[in-house]
Amino acid sequence: MNTPEFTIQCYVGSETRKVSEHRLTFSENAPGRAKLTIQGEANPMQQVAIELGWGNNVRRVLTGFVERVSPDKPGYVVIFCRELAAALYHPLNVIMRHPTLVQLLSNITQQTGLQFVVPDRAYANSAIPCFYSTGNGYRVLDEIAQAFSISDYIWQQQGNGQIFVGSWADSYWADKPATIPANMLNPHQAQKTATVPCTPHFKPGVIVNGRKLATVEHVGTETVITWT
Repeated sequence: MNTPEFTIQCYVGSETRKVSEHRLTFSENAPGRAKLTIQGEANPMQQVAIELGWGNNVRRVLTGFVERVSPDKPGYVVIFCRELAAALYHPLNVIMRHPTLVQLLSNITQQTGLQFVVPDRAYANSAIPCFYSTGNGYRVLDEIAQAFSISDYIWQQQGNGQIFVGSWADSYWADKPATIPANMLNPHQAQKTATVPCTPHFKPGVIVNGRKLATVEHVGTETVITWT
């Protein structure tokens, strides 16, 4: 039985680009970022989508935009990308009376264009007296946990570009633990870090071998994971 070949697909705008090197990094409560060496040209603010997998089984892991471009060898450029959620870096003021979480996120969508996903739970549809936040979008999202009394709170952009906001217990990953066999782990690595064959569905928050992942980095044909 032949082992499927590693596959990376990179779309810049509407065009598919050949990738010679890549590094994708995902951390808790932060936009993912990527550095790729691609064939052809690219411009800042172009939309980017990246899919990883083996053979024909690929998964979209990042939807974002080109932040900057650097020249490389002839015919290639290096692009530095961030997920769409990086738009939250910019100033964002939210002042609302008696909002529900759904209404608050709708307000952010109107200001940023970002799309959010929330679970059907009481904390999503219960109004609070007021919500007041001045600063940037990251601060707004970080203050949601206390304002709406959400335990084990996370926000995380999904591969399709939508941003999940809510309790980890209500997230996609809560009931999908994964196990890495001992023979696939490098015995010389620290207990908090492991390198495995590229595993596109690993994201921060996934339970692997009984512990929650804090960071996930896809480099070449491997995935480097770090536990909390």
